[in-house]
Amino acid sequence: MSSMDYVLKILELVLAAVFSGMIIYMFYLLVLANQVQKQQYVQYVLPQSLVTYTEMAKKIEEGKAFSASNRLTIAAGESKDILIENRSGKNIKIVVVEITTLSNINIDIYDNVTVSSRGNKWDIRNLNLASTYIPNVIIEDSGSYSGGELVGKKLGYGGAPAKAIGSASEVGEAVIVPDGNNIMIRLTNTESQSTTVSVVILFYED
Repeated sequence: MSSMDYVLKILELVLAAVFSGMIIYMFYLLVLANQVQKQQYVQYVLPQSLVTYTEMAKKIEEGKAFSASNRLTIAAGESKDILIENRSGKNIKIVVVEITTLSNINIDIYDNVTVSSRGNKWDIRNLNLASTYIPNVIIEDSGSYSGGELVGKKLGYGGAPAKAIGSASEVGEAVIVPDGNNIMIRLTNTESQSTTVSVVILFYED
């Protein structure tokens, strides 16, 4: 083999190696782009309930997540109103209001009612038991409330928990209540005898 042929052969091998390297590199870029696209897709389709859960878990650790619960007896054909009023100076996010009833009830949700007289105040608990912080939020029932805008209608069935508000609800996601605003949940017993309901409210300071 002449020296010229040798040089050409080396050049041919180098070019082949460069070409192969370019193909491998392009394949690597395609695989990387595909992985990034999959990650973005996973983030995009992440269930809202999981997002809400991770937010809630973080707020529990920070000592800014809270619960309130109560059992109420509602006479036949009568209603009980539950008020959630934010005076904290910050937004609060209501994660869920879960209502369990022994019989069928109507559930109506009102935005920004007028409070004429106060009702029975509920205890609010910090979900981080190491924290004593409680925001200036009022949760009560059986006061005198009027006006407001009807923003939601649901049914509660005997023995089956109903989500009036929240990410676990069929109606929508968590509700943000700005400072100075309130929401009222009206529970109406549609049966011919009295019933008992239990209500659990979970919320955090935004």
